[in-house]
Amino acid sequence: MNNSKIESLLNDINIDQYKTQKVNDYITLTNYQIEVLKRFDIDPSLYTKLKDIIYVAEEISSLYGLKANEKFNPIRRDIPHLAVMTEEERNKLIAENPDYGKIVCRCEVVSEGEIRASICRPLGARSFDGVKRRTRAGMGRCQSGFCCPEIVKILSEELGVSEEEILKDDNVATMLIGRTK
Repeated sequence: MNNSKIESLLNDINIDQYKTQKVNDYITLTNYQIEVLKRFDIDPSLYTKLKDIIYVAEEISSLYGLKANEKFNPIRRDIPHLAVMTEEERNKLIAENPDYGKIVCRCEVVSEGEIRASICRPLGARSFDGVKRRTRAGMGRCQSGFCCPEIVKILSEELGVSEEEILKDDNVATMLIGRTK
């Protein structure tokens, strides 16, 4: 398959929607790769066509000047969850990182350390709902009535953006619109 055929197939795909996932000069292409694989009639779930997938990935990389992330580690550690740990395990974790001793969500017993870990990991949370799905923070009885401001503050610090830029979900719904006083 030549570059012009690949380029014509790729022109139908709106790549701009995927460029928003650019982090530290690397682009997370999961959805984009799946879309491209479908265009080439390659079923992403069939790893027997790995050679085809590698070929397509190399062609896309050369067309768009993408580079492999040399720091990529395919093995992800789970986020430690205080709610299911023994007291001894909790104490050891808190001794290693005091953020695990600061409970942010009292209903679900989720610590600041768990929230920060959910954001800083590969493919980490980038929105309030992302933190919620990874840690259960905000899913308790109060439905994030008490922990929401703290979670937004932590997201803001870790992502390096203002609190007004934090999204509720991965789309456009913001959590805050401005200060009242």
